[in-house]
Amino acid sequence: MVTDCKNSLNVNGDVEKGEERKKSSGQCDERLKQTLATVGARTVCQPVSVKAIQHSQTDPLSDELLSWLCDELTEDDAALLVTSLHLRRSAVQIASTRAPHSLSKQAFHILTAWRRGRSFSSPKCPMLAQFLTSAGRPELARELLLREAANYKMEERKARET
Repeated sequence: MVTDCKNSLNVNGDVEKGEERKKSSGQCDERLKQTLATVGARTVCQPVSVKAIQHSQTDPLSDELLSWLCDELTEDDAALLVTSLHLRRSAVQIASTRAPHSLSKQAFHILTAWRRGRSFSSPKCPMLAQFLTSAGRPELARELLLREAANYKMEERKARET
């Protein structure tokens, strides 16, 4: 609302004089108060119980598997892997500032950032194995897939027991 001008435009685009403007703005304020009063607070129904999804079910690339892989990588392998992962430079910089003296921990932070960036439904382990193969470490890719399959079988066994 314009207070220092004598004339203003109303909703229809017509020019209003001072007193007419006060009346119309009062009407709008009254309508707004009525609208807000009728909306009020709504009750939200939340489910009583929520099915918890285990971390290992949603993400086959567990932290333990990534940690093992990072311990096996050399500095050159890690550099080639980072370039093939297509990460943002800021993610790599954050990883290097989190663990400036440990290559293994830097690689772990980079791989977890890459894992978080992938969609829920994308197959992360085969994709990472393909990147390892292109980085010149097909034996690590094979071992990664074997360990992931063993973890999956163990989780299925635990699920059947419970």
